[in-house]
Amino acid sequence: MKARALLAAGLLIAAGLVLPACLVPQPLVPEEEGSGLDDPPRILGRAPDASVIRTQRGCGKQKLEVLSVEDMDEEDPIEIRWFVNYQQGNTAPVRRKEIPSGFGFQEGIRTPPGDAFEVFFNQYEDQVLVVEAVVSDGFDADAAREPANRAPAKGKAVTQSSWTIFVESAQECLP
Repeated sequence: MKARALLAAGLLIAAGLVLPACLVPQPLVPEEEGSGLDDPPRILGRAPDASVIRTQRGCGKQKLEVLSVEDMDEEDPIEIRWFVNYQQGNTAPVRRKEIPSGFGFQEGIRTPPGDAFEVFFNQYEDQVLVVEAVVSDGFDADAAREPANRAPAKGKAVTQSSWTIFVESAQECLP
């Protein structure tokens, strides 16, 4: 019994000596200019909500939208790049929309006007399309840096939303 009491007392003394060492302030290493991540953008609303859309060629078109983006850094411009069937050899955005810094900014939320992309079904028959809206507070200036046209600049971030669209060859638009 005495051995246990001595062991417990020894552990308490050791803990008393070790724990205060954790509270000693550590020197801060200054960060290089532009090396840290800032608040990344987030897509808060999109339309349609469904990620998978089944349609017919005769239905005309579908409007895809990023309704609002949250980014707490008011000084950051936001760019939305739209891609259709992004893959090696097909990496160029089909549409770009830049939202200037501070534009439509209210409590970190930006409601950009006109950031929609329309898919015209008559251009596609019996195809599967993947349409992506990629949002960043700073894309890399080197468009070839992987992933091409989507890589964030140093200290910036990207987020995305995507829709998969199955286009059937029917000329009529079935419900």
